[in-house]
Amino acid sequence: MIETDESNGTHDDDVLLCARHISAQVPLPDGSVLPIVKDASLTVRSGQSYAIVGKSGSGKTSLISILGLLNANYRGSLTIDGMDMASISDRRRAQLRVSRIGFVFQNYSLIPQLNVWENVALPMEYAHQGSARQRRMRAMECLRRVGLADRARNHIRMLSGGEQQRVAIARALACSPQLIICDEPTGALDTGTGDAIMTLLMDLVASGRRTLILVTHDPDIAALCDHKLHMDEGRLTACSE
Repeated sequence: MIETDESNGTHDDDVLLCARHISAQVPLPDGSVLPIVKDASLTVRSGQSYAIVGKSGSGKTSLISILGLLNANYRGSLTIDGMDMASISDRRRAQLRVSRIGFVFQNYSLIPQLNVWENVALPMEYAHQGSARQRRMRAMECLRRVGLADRARNHIRMLSGGEQQRVAIARALACSPQLIICDEPTGALDTGTGDAIMTLLMDLVASGRRTLILVTHDPDIAALCDHKLHMDEGRLTACSE
């Protein structure tokens, strides 16, 4: 379950991520600051799926960048697997990010100079996982999982939007992460392709005890998840069922 209220501070075995009173702000040109996340608290449990809904500019992407260890400029408490993120080095934070968290971005963020399997293998190279041959074998395994093994040698520009999103999902799986974070994973896709992407993501959660956090503006996509939260002007609240 997601909890948006106060925790008693204990760590259950199935709690993957615990955020308490997270706040963040950005500086403005006139010297003032703009709050982008305001006192957000939630508990994320292993093997569950979570949707964060809200209009553009509500703080959704800012929040998941903090939860996914892309942004360390925040106030509050964040623990992953019981580890306090404030107590670890930047290097250790980067290691956790690449090995335990897989990201799927709305614009795919693939490297056009690399072919498909090389894009998928990139996180393993950053994480220093395995030999070059082992990384390629793992990349092919992930591509088979998303139905794109036959496109492994193609360059990104040869793929459709839906295929590029599947490559991005394969890349997110490369290091066998516990947590997959998706920012509007179907936002740039047609309805049929978006439905196929969501089916793939939900199957990955169901079959591998992975945890999914996704940002979406689509209530139908949010309804597929186990838990739904709403973000408005930087504040996170639980959606009523």
